[in-house]
This record gives sequence, structure tokens and C-alpha cells, in this order.
Amino acid sequence: PPVGENWKRQASSQRLPNSAVDVRVCSWNLQGHPVDAGDDLRLLLMPSGRAADIYVIGVQELVELGPMSVFMNTDGDEQRQKELESLVEQVLASSGQRYLRLCSFGMV
Repeated sequence: PPVGENWKRQASSQRLPNSAVDVRVCSWNLQGHPVDAGDDLRLLLMPSGRAADIYVIGVQELVELGPMSVFMNTDGDEQRQKELESLVEQVLASSGQRYLRLCSFGMV
């Protein structure tokens, strides 16, 4: 079936809140440095101490933007991306809410 039809079928089985939905949109420029496990992502993801219902997270320069990385790693750095995703998932799990990652991709 078309993507839209599949989404409608899945969405219809879920109960949506009757109140406002809190959306947090985050952007982080790593300037080519790897994510440090000591970085407190709660400050980025939950600045008020409260988790949002939906997160949209964008990261720039997860890889160093040198000539070799631009031409050889056009899909980004998969290892760095997985490390970042793991840290984000740990922070979100600590909120006690359940989250589902809908999309994740890397590019240079």
C-alpha cells in the first residue's frame, strides 16, 4: 500500500492526547567533533526539566568537513551517528515516557 495508507492504519490504532502536544525542535553543531559521553544532553532535550511529546533533532557537522570526509563519507559517520542516537535515547528513556524514532539519516 502507499505510505500514506500504511500510516493511517497505524495511526488509527493509537490514542492521541486531548490536550496540547509539546514539540521540541533542537539543533546542534558539533563542528566535526565526536559526541562526548560527558555532554549532558538533558540541557538540550529537556531545558525546563520536562520531556516533550515529540522531538525533532538536527545535528550539523557530525563529521569533520575535510576533503576526504566529504568525498569518501557522503552518508556521514555511521559510528558517530549511532553514538549520538544512543545518548539521545538514554536521555529520553530517563524521562519515563516511551518514544519511537521515525527517521534517522546521515549525510555530508
